[in-house]
Amino acid sequence: MTFRLGRLRSEEYFLGILGVGLLWMLFAGEWLKSDIPGGIPLSGWETLGILRWLLLTVALLAIGIVPATAARRSAATALAFDVFLVVLAGIGLVTVGLDLVWPPDVLGATGTAAAGGILGCVLLGLISATALMSLRNESRGNKPDPSAPVIDADQVAQDPSSAGQ
Repeated sequence: MTFRLGRLRSEEYFLGILGVGLLWMLFAGEWLKSDIPGGIPLSGWETLGILRWLLLTVALLAIGIVPATAARRSAATALAFDVFLVVLAGIGLVTVGLDLVWPPDVLGATGTAAAGGILGCVLLGLISATALMSLRNESRGNKPDPSAPVIDADQVAQDPSSAGQ
C-alpha cells in the first residue's frame, strides 16, 4: 500500500483542514458562557454531552479521509467517507444549532452561546457541504485521450485480431 497525495482532490484536502478545525474548536473553543457570576466559559467537550461524540466522529472522519484516499487507488473509500460525513455532519449541524438557540443546563446554570459554538456550527455546515460537493464530483481528473482508438467490443468478439487496430 503506497500513499500518493496525487490521488487527493481539493475537497479531501479541505475536509482534512475543516476536520482539524472542528477538533480544535471542540476542545479549545468557548461554546457556552455561563450565567454564574465569575463563571468560566465552557468548551464544546464540556457543554455538548452526548453530542460531543458525534462531533468527535465527524472531525475524525474528516481528518481520516486524507490518508484513506491517499492509500487507495479507487474512489470508493473517499465516497464512503463522504456519505458518512454528509449524514453525520448534517445531523450534527441541526442538533448543535438547536443547542445554540436553546443552550443546555451545564453545572446547574444556563448560559449564552459563545463565538466558538457558532464557529463550530459553521464548520459542521462546511464539512457537510464539502462532502456533498465531493460526492457530486467523483471524477479523478482522468480524462480519456481523444486521439486514442476506440475498441468496438462486438468487433473484437467476432475477430480477435482486430483488437489492436
